[in-house]
Amino acid sequence: MLQRRNSSPLGIPLLVCLAGLSFATWVAFADSQETCISTGCQLFSDLSYAGVSLWHVGMFAFATLSLAALLGRTGLGLALAGLFLLGDIALLALMAFIAPCANCLIIATLFALSYAAFRAAKASPREPLGFPWLLFIWALLCSSNLVALAEERLSPWILQGTPEASVRIYFSPSCPACRDAIMGLLPSAKDVAFIPVAENDDDLNAIAVMQGQIAEGSSFFLAYRRATEATPRPVALLSATQEASLRFKLLRNKAHVFAAGSNRLPLIQTHGLAKLPGIGSNAPAADATLPLQPLEFEGCSGQPSAAPCPDATAR
Repeated sequence: MLQRRNSSPLGIPLLVCLAGLSFATWVAFADSQETCISTGCQLFSDLSYAGVSLWHVGMFAFATLSLAALLGRTGLGLALAGLFLLGDIALLALMAFIAPCANCLIIATLFALSYAAFRAAKASPREPLGFPWLLFIWALLCSSNLVALAEERLSPWILQGTPEASVRIYFSPSCPACRDAIMGLLPSAKDVAFIPVAENDDDLNAIAVMQGQIAEGSSFFLAYRRATEATPRPVALLSATQEASLRFKLLRNKAHVFAAGSNRLPLIQTHGLAKLPGIGSNAPAADATLPLQPLEFEGCSGQPSAAPCPDATAR
């Protein structure tokens, strides 16, 4: 006896596929500057094959899946959804080695949901579909991209300055070489982002003191000198919540230092030709160099139990 083919629309798969079609269409025709929220978005926004944008391919894919769901073609929809998900897995693998793309991850999630919806519509006690290997592989790759995206979006905590500053300096209050670098950057302070890193609890207290004084209107350099040179050293009174928040921010800053391939301070990053002392056609030739004899995180010798760092003037 022949079984009649179900031709009624598949509700959930249709809704998911229409959502994917709508999002792909929006990204394809919207201004990339408005839709890009990650490095990967900027990299992949103009990616095309044979002159065809990947977002147009996504539109076609979701339109095809929507038609299959509308016509109730469960088997065809599942096969196509699996094929499209396989192609998306290849793109996720590429992004894992280059840079995460937030928009691509949204589309990837919609492809996975489409595949899962067609599987659910197809599944029956008489025809088990087995383990969803495609969804398993997709989940692994998507997770790695989400972690990379989170790391990219978590920018370092800047004590003073702006994210757009031409120079970023990661420093520790107890690091003599950092002090030299900070003083060398004094003429360019308006274009410098100062990013603290704590080597020990004394640094944590000094940074908390600096944060409080800057919040009260003090300049960075005055707050820095008060926190590191005053006798006796001022003590910051932090609640448990404030201390936990500050420790998290400083841990994030240290992670950025390690991610930059460095385990020494100070770490100075420049964007473009920074206006540093001694750089530029009209700059004086004298004092053109920044000091930089870097220190290990755990002190001058890199050992936690090492003697205190020698004064920078003794070099």
